[in-house]
Parts: sequence; structure tokens; C-alpha cells
Amino acid sequence: MSHVAIFITDYAEPYIEKFGSFYDQSRAVLHSAGFEDDIKGYDIIKSQFPTDEEFQNIKAIWITGSRSDAFANDEWILKLRDYLQNVVLPSSVPVIGICFGHQIIGRALGAEVGRNEKGWELGVTNISINQDPEVQELFGDVRSKDFEILELHQDIVKNVPEGYKNIGSSKDTETQGLYKKGKVLSFQGHPEFIQDCAADTLDKIHNRGQVSDEYYENAKKRLEEVRHDGVDLTKVIIKFINESST
Repeated sequence: MSHVAIFITDYAEPYIEKFGSFYDQSRAVLHSAGFEDDIKGYDIIKSQFPTDEEFQNIKAIWITGSRSDAFANDEWILKLRDYLQNVVLPSSVPVIGICFGHQIIGRALGAEVGRNEKGWELGVTNISINQDPEVQELFGDVRSKDFEILELHQDIVKNVPEGYKNIGSSKDTETQGLYKKGKVLSFQGHPEFIQDCAADTLDKIHNRGQVSDEYYENAKKRLEEVRHDGVDLTKVIIKFINESST
């Protein structure tokens, strides 16, 4: 049966009790945005990739966020990179990447992935959408100039691979997503997170002393005052999935 495969790349233990796993949150936002097809999770950390038969029935692959570094050389990360390079990207199956997912796709495509010299990017972040005609067509009536998305990262994709488009930029991160019509759509931010989950993570990062009090207070204020566009962005993802699989 045709389904969207969610590649699970973090068990998200600190979040499960309050907010559900990254898999749960990904499913939830797809349903909130009106997606009605089947969804199935694959534990990539344990090398649970689709069988050849399952792969034939995959409508799209969604790679979740993760607290791991996409540029690390853990065995499971290298296996995922190789799977993307050798199986997914050469196929007709479209792939969506969220945060870590965005970065591992970038790595599989040969882009440089690493720490952002500007540090963390946290909270509700304004993204200026690339005015390239193909990117504008992707966002359609949902957004044309900018959108707000939850960001929780210190790693970035540092360059756009040849043949791909950058979906947009923020003040601190030039490449906020990758796009190739019918093949790849990624977001550095988290359309699937709810505001409270981002606030909880921001508190943890601040409590570990990883951001200044001033940065924390500003990010917290925006979380309280600015709503992010997660469901609308997921509608863009669904549009991408449906158009890619026709």
C-alpha cells in the first residue's frame, strides 16, 4: 500500500512524555495539514530501512530532526548518507528533510555541513523566501515573501548543491532549505514542532549555558508573541509530495 515513510533519526526521549516523539509530531502536523494517506515509521538508528518491496510503494520519504550531527561519522549516519546517495536520490521517490534531515540530504548531495559560525538559531525565525520562479511556484498561494518557522539548531548546510535551489534565508543562516522539483524539499526549521516544544528546548539549551541571557530572553519573547507557520508549510510539503508522485 502506498505510504509516506518517516525515517526516525532520534528517539527524542526528553520530549516524548510532553509532546510525543519526532515521529509522532511529524505524523500530527501532516494530519493537521490535511494529509490522509498512510504513514509508516522506520527506525534508521537501528538500520530499519524499507525492504525492496516496501520501497516500491513509498510515496515520499520524510527524514526527521535529530540531536545528532549530520556531519558525524556514526555508523547509522553514514549508512543513511549512503542509502540516500545510492537508493533514494537516484530513484523517483521524493524526499523531505527536516533540520537534521535537511543537513543529511545536503551531505549526501556533496554540500558542506557543519557548525554555524554565528552560533545557535533558536525560536520563531523569519525566513525570506527565494524569489526564484520555481521556489515561488512551490510556495504558491501559501506564502510569497516570507514565513515564520521554529528553529532549533547550531548546524547548517553551508552551500547549495548544483542543480538545487535554496528555498530562503534568515538573518543567521543563508541556506534555509533545499529544493529540486519532484525530488527534494528540505527545511532547516521545524514545521512539525509546536510552540511549547520549542520553548522547552530553548529552556534546556539556556540552562546548559549555551546561549546568553539576552539571547534567551529575546527568543522566549518571540515564542510568546509570534506564531509560526508550521501547518501552512506542511501544506507546501503535501503539495510537493502529491505533485512529485503524479
